[in-house]
Amino acid sequence: MTTVNKKDYPDVFIENEEMEQEDIRLFNQMLSSDLPEKEREFFEKMKAKEEGECAPSGDLIMDERENDYNIFVVRYFFDEYKIGRREPSRAECIYALSLSEAINADMFILLDEHITFLNWLRRIDFEDINYNGNFILNR
Repeated sequence: MTTVNKKDYPDVFIENEEMEQEDIRLFNQMLSSDLPEKEREFFEKMKAKEEGECAPSGDLIMDERENDYNIFVVRYFFDEYKIGRREPSRAECIYALSLSEAINADMFILLDEHITFLNWLRRIDFEDINYNGNFILNR
């Protein structure tokens, strides 16, 4: 995929003037910690997305067809998240208004075990995360 930049997509790269305080604290805490490479990459890229990559049509962070758990993750606007499964017998979702809320969400309704979204991401070593899924950028 070619590099996407502000100059070519000025309608997408809009500065977020109202990032949630809990996400500001989260990014400061996580990025000042000693993290494994993939976890650091996740928080760095999600911070950049929340700071200036608006996704009104949805930013597909994880596609359910690309992981064994059939889990999808979509980011809307700057910092709203939907985590779910599309299986007809299991069409449930977790909605979060910030990344802080999303990473602390209990995945029980999706995985039948009590594990936070962050701990699940750690378990799967952040595999199948797509940082270029903003549909607006793929026009």
